[in-house]
Amino acid sequence: MRRSLIALTFMSLSAGNAQIAEWKCKLAIQDEFISFRLLRNENGEFQILNGTETVQMELRKSKGDSLEFALSVFDASLIFPTNPGKEFNGWYRKGDAKNPGTGLRFSAQSELKEEAKKQNGLSELSGKWPIKFLDNNKVQDKGILVLKQEGNKLSGTIMTETGDYRFLNGEVNGNNGYLQTFDGGHAYYFRLKFSESGKDLNGEFLYSGSGKQVFRGTRDETAQLAEGFADVAAGKKISFSAKDESGRTFTQSDREFSNRPLVIQVLGTWCPNCLDETRFLVEEYGLKNQSVEFIGLAFERKDEAAYAFDRIATVKRKLNVPYPIYWAGKANKDSASKAIPAIGGVKAFPTTIFVNRKGDIQKVHSGFSGPATGEPYEHWRTEFREMLREISKD
Repeated sequence: MRRSLIALTFMSLSAGNAQIAEWKCKLAIQDEFISFRLLRNENGEFQILNGTETVQMELRKSKGDSLEFALSVFDASLIFPTNPGKEFNGWYRKGDAKNPGTGLRFSAQSELKEEAKKQNGLSELSGKWPIKFLDNNKVQDKGILVLKQEGNKLSGTIMTETGDYRFLNGEVNGNNGYLQTFDGGHAYYFRLKFSESGKDLNGEFLYSGSGKQVFRGTRDETAQLAEGFADVAAGKKISFSAKDESGRTFTQSDREFSNRPLVIQVLGTWCPNCLDETRFLVEEYGLKNQSVEFIGLAFERKDEAAYAFDRIATVKRKLNVPYPIYWAGKANKDSASKAIPAIGGVKAFPTTIFVNRKGDIQKVHSGFSGPATGEPYEHWRTEFREMLREISKD
């Protein structure tokens, strides 16, 4: 009944607001703002425009004079008035945050006039920028910032050995610039400061309400990341344990998986790189050798079965996932080690395990380079298909 009432509310909203509308929004993150577009199409459906990416929204609840929309597949919401006018305020909240009652404030206005921008003095920023993230001058993480510049506009992503920061967009003026993203699961803002020569970069990475890291980089077109494949578990027998929503425990010994090549996706529904990999696997599923089986093992941020299976069901429904996804435990190394002992722990979400029909692990691949990375994404498609051929051999 509750879902029916929500559906009727949305139908009424759509019918009464069928005209196309668009708002320029500013999401407050510390002392900066992340800009995004909120669009209402001719069917009354709302979407977020995050640079070149469209983030789907689904009405979650209607209460009083406000609406709450779920964002993409994530446990995250955008809340704003039932009848948004030319200007309004709202909230962005994450249900799986450490403090789920808190959130980030955003403002919206329908005046979409672009502000005049000073012409950028640096015009050769496109390329690779190896960067190091620092805390108290200690390196915490490394990556490669891949930039594309068109006039004052910047786009690109940051690739790391465990994944990428997905679709980033921003601007540069003089020596200063920024990159940002708001994909429903994350709100990130990167301050950029380029040297006069255009060869060096200093910056600050802002995330959540208070998180901050500095980073430094130098342009280098030869920069490469380490190979994501690991042979540490090669030759070992696969073993895993996970449950479906009925409470049944599945292992590698079940008839569905015995004597079959397996692609095991280790994921979390909270993970944006897992979102990209799931879309990739859905595409590849229809092209694979019929003897190969795909399985998803989900590790969730809350150790509650009802919550985990609700999140899994949401991902399967919204992404049309044709293969089974089971709940394997909470999103931490201890749970992962217990659920999949042969690989000695999960280093990154997602992780992909390739198993031949004898049950031997052939390769373990940590991380995922998504569509925002361009060439690495297409390279992974080639590698993935080669691995399917390898595990399908008799």
